[in-house]
Amino acid sequence: MSSQVEVPGNALKDLLEAGEIGKAHARDFIHERIETNNADFYVSIKKIKLQTFEVVSAAKKIKTKYNEVAMRSDRETFARLLVIQKKSWNQPGRRIDV
Repeated sequence: MSSQVEVPGNALKDLLEAGEIGKAHARDFIHERIETNNADFYVSIKKIKLQTFEVVSAAKKIKTKYNEVAMRSDRETFARLLVIQKKSWNQPGRRIDV
């Protein structure tokens, strides 16, 4: 299934190179903590924060004069309308023509 939404450049780079990035961090861990004992073995490992498809679907916040509103993508709104339409199709007065 494809949504035809283009992934931003930084997320695309992270998605394509995720395996190599993970291997590099594993090599660093082995070198620093096992082979050379430069760092304590039991110290927490830093999380690798890679960009994924969540970047594309993240809600964008828009500040208005009085408050902050989260704007969601059009496809999410359309999906909700389809669900409502399917549930209310047989109820008179609630038909949604999409």
